[in-house]
Amino acid sequence: MTRPLCGILLALVACNVTAADPAAAAGYFPCRSCHGDQGQGSAAIHAPAIARQSPAYLARQLRHFRDGIRGGHPQDTYGSQMALMAANLDDPEIKQLARHIAALPAWTVATAAAPPEPDAVAAYAACAACHGRSGEGLEVAGTPRIAGLDRRYIATQLRHFRDGVRGAMEQDDTGRQMRAALPDSLSDATIEQLARHIERM
Repeated sequence: MTRPLCGILLALVACNVTAADPAAAAGYFPCRSCHGDQGQGSAAIHAPAIARQSPAYLARQLRHFRDGIRGGHPQDTYGSQMALMAANLDDPEIKQLARHIAALPAWTVATAAAPPEPDAVAAYAACAACHGRSGEGLEVAGTPRIAGLDRRYIATQLRHFRDGVRGAMEQDDTGRQMRAALPDSLSDATIEQLARHIERM
């Protein structure tokens, strides 16, 4: 995103986006079409909720999209769209945007009440060490909040890690850790169970 464009957009979003930094609010404007006015995401277009994520995690993912570390695999359709959006961001803009997103109101997802699936609970036990017992994420470990994320997004990312679509590049330290944590034998059925469990957390 170019700085002149940010200046033009500022007048359009100043009244609609709450932020301490008007330039950061303007920088978020292009993100709103997919991730929503308040970073709540849109399951219909496979855009995850991003509000209240760690700014360090958000900045790292934006740099990865920009630098081709994420979203460059031919099977990562949605990631490639994000890579295009991040292509022109410089490091100061990324840092500013990450802080803005992290400060947006916390999101909640309404899901139908259902009893926990024992197999999914057991499968999530391995995830808790990095993502927290309640899926809240651990900033010290650089892991994102995953509780409440849309099950389709979670399932897609798990398959991408398992299949090497994501987390295969040498520069992606945390992604490679995530990929290594998933056995190649992890079935699609288990992934779907795990994704439903995380969405309901």
